Amino acid sequence: MKHDAPEAMRAVAELPSDIWRWRAVDVARQIRLGAISSAEATQSFLSRMADVNPRLNAVVHLHADATMGAGQRGRGGLARG
Repeated sequence: MKHDAPEAMRAVAELPSDIWRWRAVDVARQIRLGAISSAEATQSFLSRMADVNPRLNAVVHLHADATMGAGQRGRGGLARG
């Protein structure tokens, strides 16, 4: 995780260590502040799904490559406004 602003560092320190445990509003805020990247958030969620889906069988078709591509492109959208 990169920390560009003191506000982002403070806020991240108050959140659980695993991004997948964060509320959606916290994930969005930390991406906006530059504390984490959208690709980091996406990877966290994909990793969690890989860990629990064998027991739950909730995800039938996982398109991880396309999902990561979207996560990586997400930051570019923020930069453009």
